[in-house]
Amino acid sequence: MERNGRYDTSKIRVAVVLLVAAFALLILVSQWWWHQKNVSHVVGMIISLDDLKVEALAPDLPAAEGGIRVGDVILALNGQAVHNGKEYDAIAVGFEPGEPATFLVRRGEGTRELVIRPGAPFPWVRFGGNIFIVLAYMGIGIIALLQPLPDIRKWLLFIFTAAIALEFALPPVDIIGRPLVSDVAFMIYLLLSGIQFGVEVHLASSIPERHPVVKRHPWLVRTFYMVGLAVAGYFGLAYLNVNLQWSLPYCELIYGRFLFDFVFFPLWAMLLLYFLGSQALWFPDPLGRHQSGLVLLGIFPWLIYAFGITILNLRGLDEPFWLNDIFALILFPFPVAVFVAMYRYQLFDIQLVVRRGLVYSALTGAMVLIFYASIGAGSFLLSQLFGGGQASSIWLFAGTALLLGLLFQPLRSSFQNFIDVRFFPEQHAFRKRMMDLASRLPAHGKVPRMGRHLVAQLQKIFDLETAALYLREPVTNLLSPLAAVGPSESAAPETELWLLPAGDPEDNYLTRIQKPLKAERLRVRIPELAELLERHRAQYVVSLVGSSALIGLLFIGPKTTGERFRADEVEMLDYLARHISFVFENARLYESATYDSLTGILRREAAFERLEAELRRSVRYDRPLTVGMADLDNFKQVNDRYGHPVGDITLRRVATAIAADLRSSDIMGRYGGEEFLLIFPETNLQDAVDVSDRFRSRIEEIEFRGSDENPYHITISVGLASLAVDEKLDSAAVEILVRRADEALLKAKADGRNCIRTYPLV
Repeated sequence: MERNGRYDTSKIRVAVVLLVAAFALLILVSQWWWHQKNVSHVVGMIISLDDLKVEALAPDLPAAEGGIRVGDVILALNGQAVHNGKEYDAIAVGFEPGEPATFLVRRGEGTRELVIRPGAPFPWVRFGGNIFIVLAYMGIGIIALLQPLPDIRKWLLFIFTAAIALEFALPPVDIIGRPLVSDVAFMIYLLLSGIQFGVEVHLASSIPERHPVVKRHPWLVRTFYMVGLAVAGYFGLAYLNVNLQWSLPYCELIYGRFLFDFVFFPLWAMLLLYFLGSQALWFPDPLGRHQSGLVLLGIFPWLIYAFGITILNLRGLDEPFWLNDIFALILFPFPVAVFVAMYRYQLFDIQLVVRRGLVYSALTGAMVLIFYASIGAGSFLLSQLFGGGQASSIWLFAGTALLLGLLFQPLRSSFQNFIDVRFFPEQHAFRKRMMDLASRLPAHGKVPRMGRHLVAQLQKIFDLETAALYLREPVTNLLSPLAAVGPSESAAPETELWLLPAGDPEDNYLTRIQKPLKAERLRVRIPELAELLERHRAQYVVSLVGSSALIGLLFIGPKTTGERFRADEVEMLDYLARHISFVFENARLYESATYDSLTGILRREAAFERLEAELRRSVRYDRPLTVGMADLDNFKQVNDRYGHPVGDITLRRVATAIAADLRSSDIMGRYGGEEFLLIFPETNLQDAVDVSDRFRSRIEEIEFRGSDENPYHITISVGLASLAVDEKLDSAAVEILVRRADEALLKAKADGRNCIRTYPLV
């Protein structure tokens, strides 16, 4: 049993697992045996052991069908007086299935004699449920115990699940005529309950790690176990004191039940709520808070059960039969949540589950509270004002439903905001940062600046290796790169455009699926985007969809840490996309009146307005001004050979190349077709020639590719002109200046193209 001088704990764990599992299955078989023996004597009621008062009735069983009611006190069976549970069992063990048995009961001030025919079918549903519970709890405990990590919590979880499995494997505590078996089963049940109390509170105080209070006071852990065993032991002594007719002082059964129901259960629930709730709120590490929150969600059904049982007992009401049947299912989410929080939290997005779970748990509780409060208050008011009646009830339910409908969204928003702030401060700050990014984007002015700011911020917020934004031209269906960060920035020149298949369903698909898509899925769906996805190492592609059509695509690359994207981060990308889509759409609509949609430069009318303004400034300050006309050479051949889509791409790349060599003060507009109007403020003819020659040389070197993938080149001719001081005062100075530049352009064409000519012509 030793390995390298240490005990081989894996063999110990396996031995413990086999031993406990075998014992649980063995006593489960004994449960089946005692059910078989018991069903012929069953009448279907729970009675107090000391005064034989009927505390609960099972529906559709002999006691309920024979007329027995809750609150009746059994005085005699088949003519024999009975005073306690032991005497009742001694007679009931002789019941024969279907044979009448006479019950004398006291009801109120009188007595009644009722005929009951004992016997019930074998409780297959209850027994089958117990089998499932035993196997499920043992399964969770075994899987936890066999985890390789050295963690005391896996032992605690195993002990807790094993205790519950053994509890539900026990023979029934209401076996008729077998007091010893019933007493032993009940005492073991109490012992297991005491163990569960200590282990569960200990476990809750250790998630995600030892609670600060337990660190400061380690003796509290021992106290949990002592309290659980002490309460269970006292209740057990009180039970035996009555059942075996002992005379132990201060061991009244009523005191034991009071301690168990009114002190033990509420204390249990409050300790769990305190340890898990405080860690979920204030643990410094976000993952630790999320783990505590997940376990808190898992224990939430049991907390409701515990507080509900206490309230029922305070009001003198008995818990319904069906509550016992679903008790194990109420508790089952807790061990599952503990196991997932400790060992398998990476299988799903724990933060999103906890966040949504807390929101909807709080929302459901508020809705139930509002519903019953409205029904109660409304019933009272209606009865006072109008009396009862079916019409009043209909209006009451209709009004309550309307109230819930009106309050649903405000309550959901309020709870979500509160839970985000209190339980997920990092998530709240992250969400606020994304909202600020979307709201402040228009302040950056033009679309290119907005795009660059967007991808830069996304890289910083998500710690991305790469990110890129492409916008789609609505008429040409071209995807043009607007901004990129990371290694893909240099790999994707701004002059490169991509063509989405016009009229094909891919565009509709991107428009219809308005959520972040995994790159693998999109690569299969739209093969035309495969190269772009590879270039930007995209993991997600976010469609930017405006009011009716696709605006663009946002390529989100991997994180520098190598971590996967959490579900809440993908959700925030979706949230961001919905907002910035309309920001970019509105910005482009605004610019469409000023800028050409294909080339992104000024439209003809806007360019002339700028020329008139620059001419007035030139006159006022006596500064030089030069105007140029540029035209692509033999551009018609490109359209004729490769088609207009390729021609559009060529035109856009040429415009981008020209803009790259212009100075910030220079102005460019689209004059018409493949002609460009160039405005050079504060520039004489020679300086304008130097600038023009730079972009002419750049364009000459660009290698374009047609639809047949064969390379081709294109050139540009430029004509430049300026005005003398007196000519600038002419009312038609703008037309004169443009006409002279056009004449110089014609001269460049006549001289063999791919050159620059100035006015006056030489």
